[in-house]
Amino acid sequence: MCEKDSRIKFTDKEREAAINLYLEGCGFRRIARIMSKIFGKTYRYQTIVNWIKTAGLKVL
Repeated sequence: MCEKDSRIKFTDKEREAAINLYLEGCGFRRIARIMSKIFGKTYRYQTIVNWIKTAGLKVL
């Protein structure tokens, strides 16, 4: 039996920042680079894409 990984990898603040940058017209790779400089973590652009898709589905 495996235990669930209880770490929080990304905060809501990080996701919100990515969505705001997207709404300002930044591309996914640019958002990943900007966020890496702001938060000091490495972000993959595909992670940003997934966040934006998920946010879009919640709005509908």
